[in-house]
Amino acid sequence: MAAWLAFGAFSLLPYRPPAAVSGISPRLLAADVAALAEAPRPTATAAAAEARRYLVRRLRAGGLAPQLQEIPGRTGEAAGSGAVNVLARLPGTGDGAALLFSAHYDSVPGSPGAADDAAAVAALLQVASRLAAAPPRRNDLIFLFSDGEEEGLTGARAFAGLHPWAEDVRLVANFDALGSRGPSLLFRTAGAAAPALAALATGPRPAGSSLGEEMFRHLGHRTDLDALAALRAPAPPVPALDFALVLGSSTYHRPGDVPAALDLRSALHHASHALVLATALGDAELPPVGGPEPPPAARRVYFNLPPGLLIHYPATRALLLASGILLGVVLLAGALVRRGRARPGRMLADALRVPVDALAGAGLLAVVHGAIFSGGGGPAGEPWQGLYLGSLGLVAVAAVVVLHAGDSARQAPGDGALAGPALAWGLAAGAAAA
Repeated sequence: MAAWLAFGAFSLLPYRPPAAVSGISPRLLAADVAALAEAPRPTATAAAAEARRYLVRRLRAGGLAPQLQEIPGRTGEAAGSGAVNVLARLPGTGDGAALLFSAHYDSVPGSPGAADDAAAVAALLQVASRLAAAPPRRNDLIFLFSDGEEEGLTGARAFAGLHPWAEDVRLVANFDALGSRGPSLLFRTAGAAAPALAALATGPRPAGSSLGEEMFRHLGHRTDLDALAALRAPAPPVPALDFALVLGSSTYHRPGDVPAALDLRSALHHASHALVLATALGDAELPPVGGPEPPPAARRVYFNLPPGLLIHYPATRALLLASGILLGVVLLAGALVRRGRARPGRMLADALRVPVDALAGAGLLAVVHGAIFSGGGGPAGEPWQGLYLGSLGLVAVAAVVVLHAGDSARQAPGDGALAGPALAWGLAAGAAAA
């Protein structure tokens, strides 16, 4: 147990955002975030117009030639009125194929949106300025600061459907937030994103988890990537990466999303990921427009391992790995039975105890949480929210350990105490992979 806890703590090290990124000024990041997040800036408000003017000034100061895409007002659920995108393009030396980097500058009403999404906007402003001062690369670099993301992806949809630059896009990197601190986490991909994942893995402190992709799918959230990856629909989706800040969620879409609550290291991590992709893919051969639907193997599983490694492989390989693990566990269990070191009945009982103990721990967690919040109170905000959730998790783990210890104490020596739980986890791994 101690070894597993130590490994778990060590595996979290790659998720720490960097304290510095070469060529990116934390002081300027802070100034940009403060200027953009002075007040809530929903679409078609005076604050949104002021933020737009600030973006234009900063892009021009960085050596770029910004342009505005005014979006006509429409009616309907995803409609916007008065939305205006801000765009800039760094021409390359090639045939016009482009990488697109995007972040939205609007916020929800009532929230200054320092993390969501001024942090990403500020990061891309500095990335654009730094790349503008460098020699041009083969591929063009497009920076989209979209409007109306919070009211139905209005700006991203307008860029994808109406702007002529959309035809040149071969890869999308979108930056957003569900919190105000922690790493810039790659949590979703689209299309044949294997080359982009390989490029990201070469950078410092890459952070990503395809588990987030499955969770995001069931939460019902949307980001600009939903519109940008489908910019040539019904053709196959453009290779795309979606990054977000995911910790400190107590400020998300709330008045507390202010510059003081933002961890600037998280904005630095946004900038780091954008620079890595621009550097690694700026001179790469990008996939052509259209083409056949990516094969099933194009979907990737990706996750971090210490020290700061981003592991990725085809999703189809996950089932093979899980099947191999399960086969190995079954063979080991069979060998233990043949040698008289385990009894089949006891092994099966131990395997069944694993989900029972886990459900008992989860049930205890739910009871404790319900008791705390039964009066409508309870901890809120940072850092208390994180400490509270961590404490609940420790309660659940303690319950499982106590139950399992009780089971182990009742076993006779030589029963192969680990065979049953290993069998249960092998079956769980196979089911999860499937």
